[in-house]
Amino acid sequence: PVNPKKYINLVIIEKNEIPKQEAYQFMKDMIDGFIDKIKKSKRSTNMGQFVQLLNGSHSKCILVEGVPGVGKSTFAWKLCHKWGRGKLLQQYKLVVLLRLRDKSVRGARCVSDLFQYHNHQVQQEAVDEIQRTGGKGVLLLFEGYDELPEAMRTENSIFLDVITGRKLPDATVLVTSRHWASEFLHRECKRHISYVIEIVGFTSANIQSYLESTCSDDPQMLVGLKKYISFYPHIMSMMYVPLNCAIVLEVYRNSNKVGNLVPKTMTELYSSLIRSLLLRYLFNHPEHGKVKWNIQCFDDLPQDVYQQLCELSTIAYNGIVHEQQVIFSDLPDNFETLDLMQCAPELYVDEGAAVSYNFLHLTIQEYLAAFHLSKQPVEKQIEHFQIKHKNKRVRSHFQMVLRFLSGLRKFRGYPTEIMSALCIETKTYQDESGVKSGGVIHGNIL
Repeated sequence: PVNPKKYINLVIIEKNEIPKQEAYQFMKDMIDGFIDKIKKSKRSTNMGQFVQLLNGSHSKCILVEGVPGVGKSTFAWKLCHKWGRGKLLQQYKLVVLLRLRDKSVRGARCVSDLFQYHNHQVQQEAVDEIQRTGGKGVLLLFEGYDELPEAMRTENSIFLDVITGRKLPDATVLVTSRHWASEFLHRECKRHISYVIEIVGFTSANIQSYLESTCSDDPQMLVGLKKYISFYPHIMSMMYVPLNCAIVLEVYRNSNKVGNLVPKTMTELYSSLIRSLLLRYLFNHPEHGKVKWNIQCFDDLPQDVYQQLCELSTIAYNGIVHEQQVIFSDLPDNFETLDLMQCAPELYVDEGAAVSYNFLHLTIQEYLAAFHLSKQPVEKQIEHFQIKHKNKRVRSHFQMVLRFLSGLRKFRGYPTEIMSALCIETKTYQDESGVKSGGVIHGNIL
């Protein structure tokens, strides 16, 4: 029902060196959700102007950054969809979307591996032509650079070879990434990046328009929802992220139905979302659907569902540890995803069809990983964030897990010196990197 064209907001980040204080302020504004302020301070752009950047002869690599849930993957898919329908990017004879979380893509070691096709002869002929022309007329979309293992982001890999022009020097590359993972590109590959685009999400006016559009059939709920977010401004500050905005709306609607308290923090927001998804699963279950469930916390779940939730949380945790978002494993036939994962067929050139599982969104996986950790001994939690060793920093891809774990645990059982060290270490990470890691331990966010 909502026209997405009305809500996408992009800004261009200039390539010139940004003073540390300005970089820190930009990061703080992003975390606090002051998008209106950012739009005024940065050069706004739109889809039409962005396409003009791709038309330029000097556009080798364009980096598109954004916080979790802001729409980076949707942006990449939209470009492909528009190209496929002949509406955008027609100067390219080939546009290839590569989801860097996929097993077949991660296994790429050379150019031909990036262009897999079930017909080997056609594949080889296409690859020969692409290599002969240096990739001229080809647009490669590397979607989810942050979802690659660290070694593939920072050491020799076919992805860095293409980004830096060592391979396919005449191809155009668009990379989407969370900020913490693109730090290496900013530092080591700066001269190869033509433009940096920030997806900044919703402005205050966008949020109001979104709510009014989606609640047009329920004016009373709209009044209550506006009152709710005005009473909890930190909830409003999270709604600049489109995913969070949709979650707030869904959770508020469900809270009204079952009489639950509305969430006040980001952790509570995602806890409510998971409960809503589990309630939907229970409602459709042949046995559990016969009971009217009121799930105030996960301990209220039926024992078998709670056990399955713990198993899913372990899978989520192991996936984060190994920097893996797509799960390939021999799961039993009776394995239940509890509506928290989706199953998709994967096509391999040499292996035929296979099945993979992935969580509905990486942020949901990170929440469940934090839930798994919250059930472990405090010593194991502390060890994960490496605060026993002063010279080590928080592992970058654990930033969101850290935030959720902090919200779930409220630092219960953590010695005072550990809490101080964790807060100081996270701030140090941000100050040194000069990028928006999203790791601030912030009362409103937790």
